[in-house]
Amino acid sequence: MDKKHIVIATDNVFFKNHFRDFFDQDNYEVSYFDLNVEANLTDGILVDSKSTANIQNAIKQAFLQRGTVDAFVNYSNFIHLDYFSNNYEALMEYWDYKVLGCLRLIREIAENMKSNNNGSIVNIINLQSRFPKLDDAIALSADMAILNLTKGVAADLIDYGVKCNSISLGDFEFNKFNENEKELIPAKRLGQPIELMNVIKFILSDENQYLVGENINLDGGYSRQL
Repeated sequence: MDKKHIVIATDNVFFKNHFRDFFDQDNYEVSYFDLNVEANLTDGILVDSKSTANIQNAIKQAFLQRGTVDAFVNYSNFIHLDYFSNNYEALMEYWDYKVLGCLRLIREIAENMKSNNNGSIVNIINLQSRFPKLDDAIALSADMAILNLTKGVAADLIDYGVKCNSISLGDFEFNKFNENEKELIPAKRLGQPIELMNVIKFILSDENQYLVGENINLDGGYSRQL
């Protein structure tokens, strides 16, 4: 069986390391797109999601190293953006980075996938975006935009054999909301990275042929009260 080539784009080094531990196995080839990272801190391909040309070059580099992209996972988790202390230019720049950046990545990755009439895309967002506070409303509203973007492009991309879904991530050790809210989670604990990786693995697998445009709440039951 040919190895599946996965591209992961993230600015969260902890998520990246968990992903590497799980997916750097015999059945997978993984290319890492490092977003919003200093050049001297990256061990992957440094990608500016605000530049289509830069994304295209990164995909070309990944293709030359490991072949056609079979799957794409996007997790941009830079969420601290105070509505009051940031000027409008900073807010628009963030939107360009996170939301339009996600769109650019999907569009260019999908072009690579269309050549095989097959592929899977997963956008990971914060469950917290469903109930934002004003001091982080802009950043978390960007996550909701990505959720709706996922649903929108899914209907189009499935015509080319590309499945697009999202995961709303609850409290995990690399994605904590508030330690005091743990008791509000029916499971009474934080999520474990292996639990997220197993969900991603299924979504990206050949066994998944009918999950399209869906958002999965991986949150220990927390969203049942929303």
